[in-house]
Amino acid sequence: MRPVSRLKLLLYLLPVVGLVPAVWNLATNASRSARERELSRSVIMLTGLWLVTYGLLGTAAQQESLALPALVVNSLVTSAYFVLQVWLTLRVWRGESLSLPLVQRLTRRLP
Repeated sequence: MRPVSRLKLLLYLLPVVGLVPAVWNLATNASRSARERELSRSVIMLTGLWLVTYGLLGTAAQQESLALPALVVNSLVTSAYFVLQVWLTLRVWRGESLSLPLVQRLTRRLP
């Protein structure tokens, strides 16, 4: 894999911030590589799911009876999101496969 291509993939995997280049990549059809498109779709799906979950659990934490459980689950989901991004980054660095079967089923609906 070329260093420029690897750098692009690593840019997409920056937690939260990588959403912008991933969306840009798909919106402009800038990528020539199927691997870049696949990773962009996965990043959009994972970050989108994390943002929705984060928002819903943050809203649930506003209720006094759900505050502690919602905050605990929110921290677990956020930690899992960041660990997954780091794991994918390591796989890109090593040149390994980036397939996530469950996420790939969901990303087939993206353009």
